[in-house]
Amino acid sequence: MGKKRKKRCLAFLMALAMMTGLFMGDAAGLLVKAEDTPASVQIGITTLETGWYVKAVDPPSTPGPSATIRGVDKVGEEPESGGYIYFDKDTATMTVYNDMEIATSGPNPVTVTGGNLTISGAGNFTVEGTSPAFLLAGTGAAVVTKDFTGNFKVTSNSNVINGGSRFEIDTTGDITLETASTSSEPIALSSGVVDLSGKKVTITAPCGMIDSGVSTLNLTQTEGDLALSSASDYYPIFHAENVTLKNTGGKVELENTSTGVLTDSNLTIEAAGDISLKSAKGITSKSNPQVSLTSTNGDVTIEQTANSVMQDGKLTIRALAGAVSISTNATVPMFQAELDIKAKNDVTLKQNGTTNSSLTWGGAGGSIECTDGDITIEQEGSTYVISTLNAVDLNAGGTVTLKRNTEGTALTSMVKGIPATGVIQLVDGTKKGAIVDGTVYTASGCTHPKRINGKCVVCDDQEPVAAIVDASGNVTNYNSLSDAFHNANADNTVKLLVDYKNSSETIDLSSVYKAVNLDLNGKSLTLDAFNIMNHLSVSNGKLNLRMLNDANTSLSDKCTLENVEADIHEISWTANGGLELKSSRLHVGSQASPCSFFVEMITIAPDDDSVITVENMISGLANYKNVPAMEQALDKLIPFGYSVFVDTDITVLDESGNRAKNLVLRNKKLAEADITLSPAAFVYDGTGKEPAVTVTYDGMTLTEGRDFTVTYIDNIEVGDTAAAIISGSRFLGSVTKYFSITKAHRGAPTGLTAVAETIDGKNDGKIRGVNAEMEYSIDGTTYTAITENELNGLTDGTYLVRYQETRNYYASSATQIVVEKGLPSSDSLNPSNPGGGNNLENTPGGSTPNENNNGTTLTAGSNVVTTLPGASSVQTPAATTSDSSTQVKTGDDNQIFLYLLVLIAAAGVAAGAYGRLNAGRRMK
Repeated sequence: MGKKRKKRCLAFLMALAMMTGLFMGDAAGLLVKAEDTPASVQIGITTLETGWYVKAVDPPSTPGPSATIRGVDKVGEEPESGGYIYFDKDTATMTVYNDMEIATSGPNPVTVTGGNLTISGAGNFTVEGTSPAFLLAGTGAAVVTKDFTGNFKVTSNSNVINGGSRFEIDTTGDITLETASTSSEPIALSSGVVDLSGKKVTITAPCGMIDSGVSTLNLTQTEGDLALSSASDYYPIFHAENVTLKNTGGKVELENTSTGVLTDSNLTIEAAGDISLKSAKGITSKSNPQVSLTSTNGDVTIEQTANSVMQDGKLTIRALAGAVSISTNATVPMFQAELDIKAKNDVTLKQNGTTNSSLTWGGAGGSIECTDGDITIEQEGSTYVISTLNAVDLNAGGTVTLKRNTEGTALTSMVKGIPATGVIQLVDGTKKGAIVDGTVYTASGCTHPKRINGKCVVCDDQEPVAAIVDASGNVTNYNSLSDAFHNANADNTVKLLVDYKNSSETIDLSSVYKAVNLDLNGKSLTLDAFNIMNHLSVSNGKLNLRMLNDANTSLSDKCTLENVEADIHEISWTANGGLELKSSRLHVGSQASPCSFFVEMITIAPDDDSVITVENMISGLANYKNVPAMEQALDKLIPFGYSVFVDTDITVLDESGNRAKNLVLRNKKLAEADITLSPAAFVYDGTGKEPAVTVTYDGMTLTEGRDFTVTYIDNIEVGDTAAAIISGSRFLGSVTKYFSITKAHRGAPTGLTAVAETIDGKNDGKIRGVNAEMEYSIDGTTYTAITENELNGLTDGTYLVRYQETRNYYASSATQIVVEKGLPSSDSLNPSNPGGGNNLENTPGGSTPNENNNGTTLTAGSNVVTTLPGASSVQTPAATTSDSSTQVKTGDDNQIFLYLLVLIAAAGVAAGAYGRLNAGRRMK
């Protein structure tokens, strides 16, 4: 390939890459909505360029149109005072300073075209327009905010907002939208999404219509009440497909004071306070709507005068800390929609229509539930109170009652479709009865099928609910719980006889100054409040209260819970005795509603497993700091990572150093912790072993030395008792975790020397260098312990010597050593002297053969190899007549072979490529 051709290819590739990048950039740009691009902005007849602007005033600084026509005037530098804006044309961002007011008139509003106008800054922004105040030209036009914290106010004698895709104002200031039009002009007209979020949102429309042609409307307020109303017979307050109203600072109120409906939308309302809906013709005229109303701390109230509250769709109500009340005067069913109502307190449905068609609940099914109150469904007419096509669930903490003020033909005609379970009390004019587990009972000839608080649900027959037991064991029964408490004295015990639940009842003993001993007797007691000014002792059952109160400040009154499961929303026990728990569980507060927990002292014995759980405290644990011992008591009970803080009170701080709003107080048992040792196994080496200890409690990994300590025992030698003992001053008890130390392996003996027999067959061979830790064997199977530092009296042959197995070591591998034969005996050398004695006659020169021979010392170097069972293969030393001793090689000295694997890289491939490259060059 020629150089020019190469260059052309390279240029082509570079161009392709650039085009790809440009194309991808353009494609990404095509994905950006027009409303995400900067808009062209005009105020009055003034098209904004980059720079500073102030409100136009008359007379104009230069000849021309009037101030309301111009809208704003551009100035050369930032003003020193007054309200003004800075506009950045490149981003269409308007930054507001101080109190900026703009007035426009006629067909010259604030006009936003082709993209976003972004409002920012800390100043207050006010626009006074005519028709309309804001015109968003085209579907891509939008008004949004970024880091805007001022007030936003727009007034007009027509629409405030007209057109566009979005109008979103998010500020920490107030939002005010007002129109003076009394005709059908809405605040927002054909504006896509309208989203307003501020400290206070005020919307005023005399015609009552806030929007028309809007798909989604969201209003969010953080302080005060949000109230919207209409007086129109024809126009609902909202027309948007979906409307969401949120108020985290107070109530939400919607009202149509005329004969119209509230909305033509799916409606969602969330409020910290009450929710109130009032109208003549229903909540919404939308077909099959979804309406959801949630109050965290208030009641939900719906008042209707003419039509059904909802004819179809679904109504969901949550009154997390309050009650629900719904009433209507309509001559048609109150509900034909599906109902899903849950409240803490009472739920009441009241149908005031007098015709037989004005039943309370017809059509779809659903459920009504209240945890602490009663459910009452009441109507004036004599027809069915509930007549639904689907199943209905009615569940109350108190009673469920159906009332028909105009008596019907029979009790069974009050409910179409008798529930198979539960209790529903029936009041039909002057007749009484009840549905109990699917059967309708009348008061006449009642068999008392079910009692609540001792009272028969059918005929109201009352049994005793409590008894007073005096010191002598005498018993007096009471039908009234309050009477029992008021008639008992300090030596008496009030004994509960039935499960008793009345969430609206208070036992108030604050004026009688008497101590109370309450035996729940295995029963459950639910009340609103218990007020006392003396000692209170509760035992053996379940206790549920909204408030427990003792205001005897500085006195020693104590509340003792023994073997009790208690759920108390708020506790204010200012007496110094405080709370004492014995084998009990106490739960205070709830995530649904903040609580207060005021107590001077908390006592839980060190060996007691009681637990106090507190949720959602308003300002954490509080007291008057009257009992200094509270500090030490809390330190034993609080979670790890939390701390006790003493200032104006004795409280608890969480891991972040803030007053703990959620708290669990209990004795901490190490047995409940997750404890691991690492490693958990060691090999003996003569040193103490100390595995790392990890302790996790309630999901928190604790710190050794601060939260717990470790003591190691029996941690040197092999055995089953090596252990780490974990303990801590904030823990109850200790835990012993065992770990293992196993036997070690050691090498075969070294430094051994074999000494041959002096004379063959004399059996006086020796092995030197041994000790009492070793043992030897001839056959590799049976070993004999060595007790001395030298083995004597050995016959010639091959021996195995190893270290014995001990407590801390396994038996070692064996060293193989050979004791050689001695010199031939004299009998074998001189057949004529079979006795083996010296035969001087046969000794040349009269010398004594081997007279200095004490046995031959073996020396390494022989090529003869002998292997016995259990021994390494070693070279057997050859016998010499040297007097010097040489060590024998052992199995530990075997030669070790190291194999190296060399990987050959792709050098050949590279070389081949290089060759081909050169070959190509030669072909040019």
